[in-house]
Amino acid sequence: MLTPCGEPTGYLTSDRSYRNFVLSIEFRCSDDTNSGVFVRSPQEAGGYEVQIWRQQPAGYDTGAIVGVAKTARKYAFKAGEWNRYQITADGDHLVVVLNGETTLDIHDTRFSEGQVRLQYQQFPIAFRNIKIRPLP
Repeated sequence: MLTPCGEPTGYLTSDRSYRNFVLSIEFRCSDDTNSGVFVRSPQEAGGYEVQIWRQQPAGYDTGAIVGVAKTARKYAFKAGEWNRYQITADGDHLVVVLNGETTLDIHDTRFSEGQVRLQYQQFPIAFRNIKIRPLP
């Protein structure tokens, strides 16, 4: 289990870069936690941020990809409990599943490869059972 929190804020970043994959990750946090799971993040900047935060000011709430696609409706994780994201990146096809429910199924070509980054700020958050399966 990884429990990053505090100052300075930042990211836990994978050693490897990934192109096509299925990422499974569990997270536990409170209602107001501002965090996200970045995929295909080139050189620790940018990439696709799969949002955890419920109240992102621009409307990219839980299950959305910040700056790319908003969800069609509100999705909620269970505060204080373990929640599971499954994020699939296969070519330009991106699918986000939260606790068994698909929040996004889109096509986008902005980022084709990059690292996985777990965002942390002053809000306590824990990550566990992080698994990535490369796709051909």
